[in-house]
Amino acid sequence: MKPFRKHAALAIDGGGIRGTMVAKALAVLEEAEGKSCREMFQLTAGTSTGSILSATIAAGIPAAKIHELYEDLGRNIFKKSWRCVFPFKYLVHYMYPSDYFQAALREHLGEMTMGDLWAA
Repeated sequence: MKPFRKHAALAIDGGGIRGTMVAKALAVLEEAEGKSCREMFQLTAGTSTGSILSATIAAGIPAAKIHELYEDLGRNIFKKSWRCVFPFKYLVHYMYPSDYFQAALREHLGEMTMGDLWAA
């Protein structure tokens, strides 16, 4: 089997609760390679839910735990509302309320900032 690349970047798109699939795929990759995504990827970036995944990887959270969090918290974080309905979803700045999401971030990441992730 060919070894994993020495320098690799990970870009993750958005999609709300569909981040669960990406988290599961990353967990399978971690298990197969025997190391964390943080060790495998020198750069992670994402849009929307992809940025959540990228931040948790940068924070050193194992992908299996990230997948578990999406499974446990996803239905409340990505709750459907009028903001998700056409044409409103194109007229609002965000589709999901942030209060539950912010509380979950604080619970699992503490008061970590983006600057802290860069320094890690």
